[in-house]
Amino acid sequence: MTAGEQDLPRTASELAAACERKRGTEAESMARRFVATHPREEQGWHVLLACVEQCGNAAEAERLARLGLERLPGSARLRLALAAALAQRGRAQDAASLLRGRDLTGDEALLLAELELANDPGEARRLYAGLLEAYPSSNLAALRLRSAAVIRAARPRPHPASTFVAGTS
Repeated sequence: MTAGEQDLPRTASELAAACERKRGTEAESMARRFVATHPREEQGWHVLLACVEQCGNAAEAERLARLGLERLPGSARLRLALAAALAQRGRAQDAASLLRGRDLTGDEALLLAELELANDPGEARRLYAGLLEAYPSSNLAALRLRSAAVIRAARPRPHPASTFVAGTS
């Protein structure tokens, strides 16, 4: 066992605790070594992503989330982390595409609803309603459901006469 491996936590829980104590580049370096040693340990990827996000590097968070998903393709948490990184980088449509058409966790549905709110308030409203049904005590889902309804109602609708093109009737 090398000196670097001796310093490395044995479990992802130990890694999370060690990174809380160390912070910054030292924590990130430890998390990178842990993930390299334990690539199938999902929580290790999340600790590494948290370290990278703490430094404000959304591009690296996106790259690492993709790499984690290659190792653990069924991970809803890593898919959510990738979608969040994409959204943070201004790629809301890519983030929404990653989440659409799946059985979503509550967190994924909440992020997708937030992403859809600007483009399709009706779809956002449907997602918030589903969240509220699944989590009836969720104040956030209830509040966002009302917001989506207000935004949808406030959107201008095309006037029926504007749907006719001159000379085609």
